[in-house]
Amino acid sequence: MKSQMFWFIAMWIVFCGLIIYLTEISRKEEYFKIDCMTLMGGWHPDIPKKFTEMCLAAKQERNDR
Repeated sequence: MKSQMFWFIAMWIVFCGLIIYLTEISRKEEYFKIDCMTLMGGWHPDIPKKFTEMCLAAKQERNDR
């Protein structure tokens, strides 16, 4: 009886841990790999404004050299 209760509790802990782990994995922010060449005229509808600003700053830095 005690052995069955132990395994039930152990499996329940593993199950809950797995659910928590999988939810944390699904929350991870997606990493954007953006090629600045896709910015036509300094703008593209699929690229967030933050990345367009980063591309413009990189382009200015390249031109300053």
